[in-house]
Amino acid sequence: MKRPTVFAVLSFTAAALLEIGASYFLLDFTDSEKDLLIFLGIHTLASVILATVVRPSLPVQYREPKLVVTTLLFAIIYFIPIFGVFGILAAVLVNVLSPKPGVDAPFAQVQAPEYVLSIREPTQQFRISSMRTMLLDETIPSEVRIKSLIALQSMPTRVAGPTIRKLLGDPADDIRLLAYGILDNKEKELNAQIVRAAADLKAATSGEWRLQALRQLAELHWEMVYTGLSQGDLRDHTLAQTAGFLETAMQIAARDAALWFLSGRVLHAQGKIDDAAQAFHIAVTLGMDESRVLAYVAEIAFEQRRFDLVRDYVTRLARSQVTATMAPIIRFWQRSKAA
Repeated sequence: MKRPTVFAVLSFTAAALLEIGASYFLLDFTDSEKDLLIFLGIHTLASVILATVVRPSLPVQYREPKLVVTTLLFAIIYFIPIFGVFGILAAVLVNVLSPKPGVDAPFAQVQAPEYVLSIREPTQQFRISSMRTMLLDETIPSEVRIKSLIALQSMPTRVAGPTIRKLLGDPADDIRLLAYGILDNKEKELNAQIVRAAADLKAATSGEWRLQALRQLAELHWEMVYTGLSQGDLRDHTLAQTAGFLETAMQIAARDAALWFLSGRVLHAQGKIDDAAQAFHIAVTLGMDESRVLAYVAEIAFEQRRFDLVRDYVTRLARSQVTATMAPIIRFWQRSKAA
């Protein structure tokens, strides 16, 4: 029970006084019928007041359902005249005066924080490189390499995928089978998402829902390519499917900058660098932050052997957030400009 408030104390006092007053008519009983009715009326009022005030004083887990608990308290008090009222009052008094063993602080379950590897941490980058070196070193005991491979599978597929794929030809059976199982599981996860997205597209009843499903299908197919899960002819087929979904989506939302940005990446992966550069330009025109496309257009300019344009893009990229991957590239092109 929690400690009663001032209002509750006054209500307890009123109930006690009413019960004492009611007991007078029960003891006098000169006019039996009249005295009994007066007693029952005052006793009922005292019971209602006490039951109503006691319920909020109960522990939280015993207060609900409100009507049931209040009715039960009323029944206990009403059907045990005098002793019911003073019994409840005595219980409240004992609880208030009794020493409390401690504060009740129940545990609450919270979601575990998600660990995110910062690409700007050189220490973490070194650890990943060391893990790759260890995995590819066949002279290291298999038990140690297996532990490293298990740790590597928790990293994003685009980071861990190339290393895991190299292990498919490892002479150790355990390493080779584990690497195959990791890649197979990641591919199954993506395929399951693609199946669900295809079902959503089939069930879509409006343009907005179709656009959402087409966008998701394009992104999932691109993920298959970007993470390296699609290789060779399968990669070309997946890129073609991605381009098809994007083309259909753009028929619904032709001015969606994100669709043009993804289209630029797909076109670049297909070797259509001029079309890719145009798609990136349209994405920026439609409102996409230029810093998001600078690295891609710089790469395209490099492939076109337009080195002055590469230097210009890299210089503009250096004004935005610089990742650990891009930092040495930016330093190189800035040095070449100074030279």
